[in-house]
Amino acid sequence: MKRFRRAICCLVAILLMPVAVLAGSWPNIERSLQNWQGEKQVLLRSSLADPLMSPLVQDLLEDLLSAGYTVLPVGAQAVAESGLMLDLRITDGSEILALRRGEDGAIIAFERHVAQTLPPAASLPKEPVVAQSVAAVSTTALPTSTVVAVPSVATPVILAEALAGPLYGPLALSGQPRSLALLAGSEIKGLQLGLLYDSKLVHFRLNEFGLETIGEFSPEIGAKRALHLDATDLDADGSRELAVVWAEDVQGIYQGTDSVPHAWLLSSDLKPLAADLGGYLRLHDKWAAWQKRGPHEPFKGPVKGLGQQDGQWSILDKPLDWGGALFASTPLDQQLALGYDGQGRLQLVDRKQGRPLPGGLLLQDLGSFSGPQLAVSLEDPRYRSGFAKEDLVREEYHALPPRMAIAADDSAYTIRRGRSAGLPLLGKPSGQDRIVRVVPRGNRLFLQEPFAGVDAYILDFALLERPGRQPAVILLINDREDGKGAAHLLIQAGR
Repeated sequence: MKRFRRAICCLVAILLMPVAVLAGSWPNIERSLQNWQGEKQVLLRSSLADPLMSPLVQDLLEDLLSAGYTVLPVGAQAVAESGLMLDLRITDGSEILALRRGEDGAIIAFERHVAQTLPPAASLPKEPVVAQSVAAVSTTALPTSTVVAVPSVATPVILAEALAGPLYGPLALSGQPRSLALLAGSEIKGLQLGLLYDSKLVHFRLNEFGLETIGEFSPEIGAKRALHLDATDLDADGSRELAVVWAEDVQGIYQGTDSVPHAWLLSSDLKPLAADLGGYLRLHDKWAAWQKRGPHEPFKGPVKGLGQQDGQWSILDKPLDWGGALFASTPLDQQLALGYDGQGRLQLVDRKQGRPLPGGLLLQDLGSFSGPQLAVSLEDPRYRSGFAKEDLVREEYHALPPRMAIAADDSAYTIRRGRSAGLPLLGKPSGQDRIVRVVPRGNRLFLQEPFAGVDAYILDFALLERPGRQPAVILLINDREDGKGAAHLLIQAGR
């Protein structure tokens, strides 16, 4: 009977214990939340690009909602007038939580944890890997370099030889970015990237928990669309400058659509170095190249360089030997450039004259790639059918070609479009896109496929050259060819 009464008392004591708000991981924050007598609303403030994709944020949301709090994930600068604000900061492998009162911003609880680094989810094999407990590992002769620890109750291990797939990702992205550039870094952890959206340019840092926002740039122009983003170190100061181009679509009821390009040269911290240049801008090696748009042509006049004098960047008068229009040609060396023939096939051209070299045509098909488009008004509008005003075609659209990235060994990397949308309403997308390598040898071009194909549309990519190792590529992929579907970031290693 005494044992029975003792068991009943223990059970009652357990039932009367307060429920942990944050699963016992953050005792100071937990205690303050339990004692809070005000409005049960929490602004979860973070600098993550997509907070809901962070496992830590997901755990916090589950615990706070189960405790009766209303939670609103917001940016790091949002302010609440009542309730509570929970600040989440992730820096250098540490997780920091600070709980503030909304009415005055006073910090009422603070905690910091050292985060544990996990291998990317996409790098795990599709089939389950047999896990062994710590005790089993101690009796097995495995080199320590082949074991990757995964924190759990039993601390299982995974053999590194079993890991396959990309280096990182796929990581879901918020919004629908259209272009990508590498801003800093040579290792995956700490990479700094630029993602160009229709409305803004965002500077991100990649850490263990996803993308952390560092800064933004959004000029005050009309309805704009993302066209192109480049980054390179123009002045050899160790920081990359950025070229960002948007198109402003000017529309009239019976005048059609005309795309006006706007270009900025920015510093690494997204400060303008050259104001709206009124044309297109590309960065290549140590050059910033500019070209204007014509009244009825997408590109007009010579390609010109940008120069710096007394700290100011401006367009130079002397034309550059580019080999063709700004996006239709990419210089390889002092004499040669990569261009396109009338059927969209790659070919070697002379930079000075823009003429194709005999034998310099790449016969392999790279697919039909359609990048961001430019609407150009027609000098002589034509009728589609009938003779009503609505039947008059007043503009035509020109798509930018895929990115052409030149490596240190003068080989070129670009996109091979192998994915197609299928039949309208009935078919599903099929095929794979991939990054290919084009190698010039003499006056000939050779094609290599060092990267695996992906079951998605590659919109853009950045080349990640790693000392002593094969280059990697950072891919911006999307479910839809027009970039209006779900977007992801993926990093692949070459083979």
